[in-house]
Amino acid sequence: MIIIKRIVFFVVSTLIISLFVWWGFDGFEMFTKIYPPSELVDPKTGRVVIETRGTFTLGLDLVLVISIGISALGFIVINFFKIWYAKRELL
Repeated sequence: MIIIKRIVFFVVSTLIISLFVWWGFDGFEMFTKIYPPSELVDPKTGRVVIETRGTFTLGLDLVLVISIGISALGFIVINFFKIWYAKRELL
């Protein structure tokens, strides 16, 4: 059981640390920024050009929500294995 707890802790910790590293590479923004593709109008011809380059910048708000979700999932997995091993010992 201790091995499973350590494996779950290692996986959860690795995912959360990698999220914070990704947040750092995106520029330590406080809030997530999403820029959808935009339409540009050429003033001379009146032609509409769609700029397809949308950008996504990870913010601390999204990092914290995802980290809490991953932690909760790890907690659920550990408790599942506790119950599963307790039922196996009773048999």
